[in-house]
Amino acid sequence: MSPNRRFNTILLPIAGLALSATACRIEPMPDTTGAPPPPMAEYTLGAENTHARWSAAIPPVLTVPSGAVVEVLTKEASDGQITPATLEADLANVDFGLIHPLTGPIAVEGASPGDILAVTIHEVEVTGWGWATILPGFGFLADEFTEPWIRGFEMEAGATEVAFNDDITIPLDPFPGVMGVAPATDSMLVTIPPRENGGNMDNRYLGPGTTVYFPVQVEGANFSIGDAHAVQGDGEVSGTAIEAPVRIVFTVEVMDNPRGMTEPQYETDDYYAVTGFGTTIDEAARKATRYMIDHLVAEHGLSRNEAYVLCSLAGDLKISETVDVPHMLVSMHMSKGIFRGSQRP
Repeated sequence: MSPNRRFNTILLPIAGLALSATACRIEPMPDTTGAPPPPMAEYTLGAENTHARWSAAIPPVLTVPSGAVVEVLTKEASDGQITPATLEADLANVDFGLIHPLTGPIAVEGASPGDILAVTIHEVEVTGWGWATILPGFGFLADEFTEPWIRGFEMEAGATEVAFNDDITIPLDPFPGVMGVAPATDSMLVTIPPRENGGNMDNRYLGPGTTVYFPVQVEGANFSIGDAHAVQGDGEVSGTAIEAPVRIVFTVEVMDNPRGMTEPQYETDDYYAVTGFGTTIDEAARKATRYMIDHLVAEHGLSRNEAYVLCSLAGDLKISETVDVPHMLVSMHMSKGIFRGSQRP
């Protein structure tokens, strides 16, 4: 597919959907924050351009220059297998081979192995009905919760909250659960676990205002994104968030990698953060701590002893996800407010 440059906002039709087992419609709220408007997209990629594996063998469907602002539409995580008509008994028929339809890949001109692809998220807007489930055999307490369960959530574009039930309302905070660059293999890797290329990080802090740094592994980087969550807690313990289709606007930029970053890291105006995956929470937490020590030494001139103690005093370890077997993901945040100087990735 050739690049489709655009300079006008897309208006997305939102169908009114019947809801079995569920919640309520929430009207959009006006933006009263006074924040500057997000940049206008130069390229757009629809949700029909999807794949459900990680591989260098999957060709890009769009090529953009470094610095491009891209708008994508993404599907919900089941790729249409779970709908408002889905019953608990139907969940046994979900094909995990179709899970995580990712929009992309998007090649970025000038990206080469050894570089970093910086992806800055500007907007994530829920565009329709979403769901949360308990799938037997999946989840942090899978041995205790063995029966299927489902609840649907009808959401309008621009909604700011959703009713969990008649007594509980949850603020929406959408973000892409899966994003990453192509791995340096022609094998077709499943999308369930996070890896060095990013993948299914399920980190709820990777939303608007965040820049995520991915170590590039193939020419062009071949970035893909999807599995959006309308809202999720740290850990995603039951195995799903509110899985929903969304519209995402982001900027891609090719950068040098002077520190030899090997796993994704990210930052906002308020903090810098690192991630570490492992087969246990302990292993992932140790990796994240080491990566933050490396960052503090390289960017702030601390000794390793100073950096280690600063992680203990001011670092904030967060369990990002506990369910994407065989890997769990732990992140560490470090406030920028404690430093007088600036930092770079």
